[in-house]
Amino acid sequence: MSLIVPGLHLLALDCHVGAVSETPVTVGAGTRAFTLTQDSPRLVRGMDVTVQRLGDADTWMRGTVASRPWEPVRLIVTASAGTGTHDDWLFADGVLRWSTGERGYWSHPADDPPQAFWDGRLLQPALIRYDLFGRGTTYGQSRLEFGDVVLADADRAITALMDYNLSGRTLRLWRIGSDDLPFSAAVPLLVGQAASPTVSQDSVTLRLRGRGASFDVPCQPVLYAGDNDPPAGLEGTAQDLAGQRKPLVFGGTVREAPLPLVNAWRLIVQADSGPSDLLDLSDLGQPLTRGADYASAAEMDAVWPERGFWRVWKGDAGTYARLGATPAGAITGDVRRQPDIADQYPGAVMRAVVTGPGGLTSGEVDGAALDALDAACPWPVAIWVEPEETIAAVLDRICLACGGWWAFTPLGVFTAGPLAIGTPVMTLRRLTPDVLADADTFDILDSEVQQVGDEDGGAPIHAVRIGHTRALFVQPDPAGSVTAERRAFLVSGWRYTPEAADPLVLARNPGARLLTLETDQTSAEGAAALRDQQLALRRGRKRRLAVSTILPPARLAALCVGQTVHIIDPASGLWAGRDMIIISLAIDARRGAVTLGLWG
Repeated sequence: MSLIVPGLHLLALDCHVGAVSETPVTVGAGTRAFTLTQDSPRLVRGMDVTVQRLGDADTWMRGTVASRPWEPVRLIVTASAGTGTHDDWLFADGVLRWSTGERGYWSHPADDPPQAFWDGRLLQPALIRYDLFGRGTTYGQSRLEFGDVVLADADRAITALMDYNLSGRTLRLWRIGSDDLPFSAAVPLLVGQAASPTVSQDSVTLRLRGRGASFDVPCQPVLYAGDNDPPAGLEGTAQDLAGQRKPLVFGGTVREAPLPLVNAWRLIVQADSGPSDLLDLSDLGQPLTRGADYASAAEMDAVWPERGFWRVWKGDAGTYARLGATPAGAITGDVRRQPDIADQYPGAVMRAVVTGPGGLTSGEVDGAALDALDAACPWPVAIWVEPEETIAAVLDRICLACGGWWAFTPLGVFTAGPLAIGTPVMTLRRLTPDVLADADTFDILDSEVQQVGDEDGGAPIHAVRIGHTRALFVQPDPAGSVTAERRAFLVSGWRYTPEAADPLVLARNPGARLLTLETDQTSAEGAAALRDQQLALRRGRKRRLAVSTILPPARLAALCVGQTVHIIDPASGLWAGRDMIIISLAIDARRGAVTLGLWG
């Protein structure tokens, strides 16, 4: 059986060129000629590009490059704004297009984009891998997706890509049945991000990363300016807070958060960089007395609280408290961003993270999946973002607190769910003359039984306990007036559920182990529910497989880590069949082939 999928793959890559021309050119439609400065990147023939005046983004022309890289630029302008003749031009954002097949592909006049050409240089549309967690593991840190796109370049016509700004730019991949079909018939397969290319003797390779790569940045981008004008100011000074990240809270109540002193003269601390509820304030673990809230930042600046008291002011710029006396030690607080319990559930907190610092629109988020996660795991979660913690790391913490996972689909939509056996999206089995395929059954080309990569080599779990209600600032020597119960909490930093155990698993597997997960859960009830969920999911021996198959384009595009498949594979010892969770995907877009990492 041939593994080559008929039809064409079409790829579009956004870029920023950065070339400059000092040629006098008049704004308008038609052919325009430019000579680039010597140090400018060259332009690739067939690319769409916008050229604009330096420092004047309102004067621009957009068109298609009709010249080769070593020639003066000829731009076929199809749209423009502004008027006049100017000699200070910047070639800014562009779109590059390639296809498989030697002839390339032309879109139809009624398509969007109309009559665009995809050059036939695409040798490998995409090799990409997705992992829910570290390879072979089933909880912990998520893995970013990666892969390669390979382009033919024996004539050196696209080597100029090395000089473009491609890092983080959007790359889109489609498949179309033949080169005479309209672009509207193309099936979207993949949305990713490009990195810098590498050039060999006759090809260019683009490193491809999924959209999850954009989350590998600090979750809190806002820094203290350090520009207080004593005794006024809420930004610290150059000697203390300048350049440090401001506190940021998501979800429910974080306990004993260390609050930075943003104004040492007026004894003002900050609890959050947005409007939150500051529920309690403590000095060396001893709760202080709350006074009336301030009506404004000006009132907080002007009026001292009484000695032993503290008062709050909160607004869009942040949540602050002013102390009535110099503290004896560390000032900590219990801070809550969302008062409504439903907004503290894992899916709701994820939505706040990815649409806030993550920068996604609502249309780029699978809202139904997040709602389903909250329905399955209605447990309050609270996140205090650590100073250099990335968005991805924050999402990992939320997942650990609900036994879940997060990912981007191949089409670039953020999604999440509980790691659980669900309704299978397809069946995989070895097809023979007496076993026929149907719309939901696909052939197993190869399979391999693999070692589970969790700690202790995937040893069976016989018992689980969950850490919850964390004290963020551990105090080994709190104030003497602190109660014994509170002292124990401040010293240990955690509260734990009782163990839940399955004695039959231990009897069958003497090497079975206790699994302890320390989470951002804020309730004993939710932690107990997570404990029972994890024991039910993980007790006993689990199997991990790598299974290869070929799927139609629509099936390939709909496939996502976290889904469940049913597998019947005597070669793997699964004669009767088993439902298993997809924990990794390795996709070869050219062949339509995929290797699924399965666990269950």
